[in-house]
Amino acid sequence: MILTQREKYLNYKKRVDLISFVLIFLSITIICLTPTSFAGIGESLKTIVNFFKSLTGGSKDVSGFKEILTWAFSCPMYLPIAVTSGVDVTTGQTNANAQALQNLMKNIVGGDTGDVSSSIIYSGLSTGVALLKTLAAFMLIIIAMGRLFQNLNKGQDGIQSIYKMVAEIGITGFIMMNLDTIVATITAIGVAILSHFSASSSGNIDSIVSSIGSSMGINTDNWTIDGPIFIEASLIFKMIVPIATSMLCFISAGLATLQTLIELAVRRILAPFAVIDIYEEGLRSPGVRYLKKYFATLLKILIIILIANITPALISSISISDGSFFLNAMVMGVINLSSGAMMLKADSIANDVVG
Repeated sequence: MILTQREKYLNYKKRVDLISFVLIFLSITIICLTPTSFAGIGESLKTIVNFFKSLTGGSKDVSGFKEILTWAFSCPMYLPIAVTSGVDVTTGQTNANAQALQNLMKNIVGGDTGDVSSSIIYSGLSTGVALLKTLAAFMLIIIAMGRLFQNLNKGQDGIQSIYKMVAEIGITGFIMMNLDTIVATITAIGVAILSHFSASSSGNIDSIVSSIGSSMGINTDNWTIDGPIFIEASLIFKMIVPIATSMLCFISAGLATLQTLIELAVRRILAPFAVIDIYEEGLRSPGVRYLKKYFATLLKILIIILIANITPALISSISISDGSFFLNAMVMGVINLSSGAMMLKADSIANDVVG
């Protein structure tokens, strides 16, 4: 389509009129603006400029990266320390969650004395526990009578066999009647041992975090680094293996700790059945072994705490600044995975300790 001279002139005039209108509007707007408005525009322009600068460079605050690293390397100790002391090891302070976990353990073990008479867990099961004790006493009498008839069938002296049956019922019955006190004493010893162990590796964790930060070019005095806006996400990605394996170690410690607490409660409830034959076999009886395994269950928590404390110490021994950052990250991951596996084996270690 070919435009005539007049049509070209009219199109040109429309553009000139539009530009004139915009210039007049801007002139009126500027005249009406106050000095503070000019300052606001200047700040807005400065913010826009700084934003585009931040996309390509400038100093970035990466303190969030520090918090992630600190949490990652301390989280494996969270549950075992929380249930024994009520302290959130990731912050070094008490909070509602940590205290709730500590109260759970107190209700299961009966606090420092091992007395569970006021425990909400056992009080809710008091009827069932009393029934189990009655059944255990009934089974004790049946087993003793069975052994009496067995001895009589073998031709043993009747009076002697009766005396032996009475002694078996009397001694085992005495142990069963005082079983709560015996278990409470064993528990109190285990809790006293646990109270002397806590998270003592916060210094190692701080050292690890600072070494990692320095090796990645971070100014660890104020945790800043020069780089693009996504630099913090890049730092987290580089440490994804140690962070992910620390979370797996946290899961292992959590599973082992909570499983141990549940096992303590179950073993305590079923203890009367375990000591029924304690008279016949003495210290070699399943009842004695059962009480030893109960103590070993308490030691499992101690072993988990020890492993959780050793892990940061092992990681801190790595020379992070030697330049082989990827290799070091993989070694950290292997240490975390090994610690998690050891926590799941705490049961067998504790049983080896008590024999």
